[in-house]
Amino acid sequence: MSRPGIGSAARAVGVVLCLILALTLAPAANASFTGTGQAATSYSTATLLAPAEQPTNVTITCDVLLLRATITVKNYGHVANANYYELKIFSGTNPSPVYTAELGQQPAKSPYTTSYLLSDTWRVEIRGQYKVPNSTNIWTSPPLTRTLSC
Repeated sequence: MSRPGIGSAARAVGVVLCLILALTLAPAANASFTGTGQAATSYSTATLLAPAEQPTNVTITCDVLLLRATITVKNYGHVANANYYELKIFSGTNPSPVYTAELGQQPAKSPYTTSYLLSDTWRVEIRGQYKVPNSTNIWTSPPLTRTLSC
């Protein structure tokens, strides 16, 4: 005959031993953390506004005898944060530009001259751009559009 209490004590010791073995044989969670004294901020996009209507001044001179049109950008509204300006000229309703130039920070030095045998209307678009240094990333504003005709 067995004594009451010894069996339950043996069971309790067995449970405790199983728990100890389970905890010592279980894989431990390992984590590694690194810290830095500074945080690097990176930007991937920006919003630029279209060039202002004033003081933008785009003119067209039409030479009826030679059937030539000369389009000149005399001034344009500057865009905050833009470091380049792009000029595109479209003939009629053609969706592809017939002329593209970089205006830089100043208006174009030489005007664009074309024959107007095929079209007597032109669409001029000026956009501000921010070209990210040491990158191919370019942020572009919506265009300021002017329609000119002879």
